[in-house]
Amino acid sequence: MPRAVPLALVGLVALAACVACAACRDRPPADGARSPERTAEVATPAPPPAPRAPSALASSSARASDPSDGARVLLPIGARAHANEAPPSGWCGETAIQEALLYYGVWAPQRAINRAGKPAHPDLYSNEMPAAMEALGLRVTWYAPRARGFDAFAAWAREAIDAGEPVLAGVKLLPTEHPEWGLDHFVLVVGYGDEGLLVNTTWGRREWIGKGAKKGISLDSTGWAARVQGATVPTGMVPARLVPTGESGDEVTLRATCPAGFHVEGREAAVADLSVAASAVTRVRCAR
Repeated sequence: MPRAVPLALVGLVALAACVACAACRDRPPADGARSPERTAEVATPAPPPAPRAPSALASSSARASDPSDGARVLLPIGARAHANEAPPSGWCGETAIQEALLYYGVWAPQRAINRAGKPAHPDLYSNEMPAAMEALGLRVTWYAPRARGFDAFAAWAREAIDAGEPVLAGVKLLPTEHPEWGLDHFVLVVGYGDEGLLVNTTWGRREWIGKGAKKGISLDSTGWAARVQGATVPTGMVPARLVPTGESGDEVTLRATCPAGFHVEGREAAVADLSVAASAVTRVRCAR
């Protein structure tokens, strides 16, 4: 198991070649603009979701439909796209963090995620991502390979997925416009199967990424990656799993789901639909 590296330290040693997601596009409705909240909380592990059983149908990254039928294990994290207000360079890091936050019970607009990293430019670079994740309460373990390569990264990512934990990874886009950069883009790894690793691209869709990709997303040289292990919650509670079911300029509707034996805080049910302000950071927890 790779050692856990403090976020502050990772922020100092992040890849010198920072990301600028020039290929980012296909954006959903805009998020609002409000700085993220901070609360005094203690960390409690979130229960892992039940792995998804494999389908008998073969999948293909070229299919227009969701390719997740071929996943042996798949975390229930929907693919999202960049907010309408994202800059031309895109908000790939912000989108990947937003997906992970929803999985751990937090709605955060991409604008708030961007501001949490205090970037020196319109989008989050690799050395600013740790600050954003820490400010929003995500707990992570950093990838620390002896040598880069698809096989080593895939094994590490599969171990995380088996534990119910997504992986946020910096990737190359091929053909790359910046060969001198260590990474060009951020994705969230949410599953695996015979075709390789299944990633949420941050372009509103999923794709299979295998070894030796020649075009598009490549994981062959990934060295910047974080296993997202949970979010801070009060003692005795766990995060709800959140799925946006409706979004407008001012409001987001979330379906909150709690594990067995828990109910949505303030409700008596284990599953509840909630309407929250689109521009605010909202944490949804499960209580016994």
